[in-house]
Amino acid sequence: MSTANNMQVGGSHYAPSQKVQHWDICADCYGYAWFAGNATKYIVRFGKKDKGAEGLEKAVHYLQKAQELGGLREHRFFYCTPTIVEAQNAAQSLANAYDVQGYDLRQALFVTLAARSGEQLQHAIDLLTNVIHKVHAEDVADVPHDTHFTPPPINGYRTLRGDEVNMINKLKAKGQEMGILLESVIDMYQAEDAADHDAMGAIQARFNEQVQAAIAADEEAHGQPKEGHEQDTLARRQALIAPLEEAAKQELGVYSAPAKARLEGARWLSVARTHFQQGLMAAVRAVARPDGF
Repeated sequence: MSTANNMQVGGSHYAPSQKVQHWDICADCYGYAWFAGNATKYIVRFGKKDKGAEGLEKAVHYLQKAQELGGLREHRFFYCTPTIVEAQNAAQSLANAYDVQGYDLRQALFVTLAARSGEQLQHAIDLLTNVIHKVHAEDVADVPHDTHFTPPPINGYRTLRGDEVNMINKLKAKGQEMGILLESVIDMYQAEDAADHDAMGAIQARFNEQVQAAIAADEEAHGQPKEGHEQDTLARRQALIAPLEEAAKQELGVYSAPAKARLEGARWLSVARTHFQQGLMAAVRAVARPDGF
């Protein structure tokens, strides 16, 4: 049984003993989109209809359930995930319409809408958990932009101001966005690979049918191979099959160059990922300005 099904936030009306859970049916019908809709509903209501942490805990519960389902059927489950730009626009619209305050909440909106994997869902869960902890500690305000904020000391780093902490968090958020965008390029490559694989499979199947038809036609014209003339039959049939094989090779060859191009693209994507990570770390270091190496 699902781990998420064994718990409930706020009440007991969804009993674990029930054989069918409402969200399992919705998952089959609508995939991750249904969970994203419910989670973001609780995020934007925080501090308004929902005064405490319970609403955010419900949002986390939905994302935890989505994690479980996504791990079992990832490609089918996330099929309605919007593009990065669509997710950014939707998150911005929700944040503005509902006056969502605080970096963690606004970023959780975006990550929840854009998520394509369990790892990205975990990032959204972590962001919401940060806010939940603040609520329980009676500190729901975002990191203030003033010089009086004193964060915990970090070895090798000077004491950072609140605006510097926020700037580093924003840089890391952009890193998360870029990570999702780079993964979408991988998804594009995988879709192209799958389409080419299907097309090549169809060519191979058609070639096999043509070979069988050629052999059948040869048998009808010449009968079964006669003893002592097997080599003649083999040579005759090879002559029939050779042009079919050449035509199939030419058709299959069309897919060779795109496959090589995707391999080269994957190499450059790896370079881009590495360079972006290095640049992001350099930008964070530029803001933090550590005392030592």
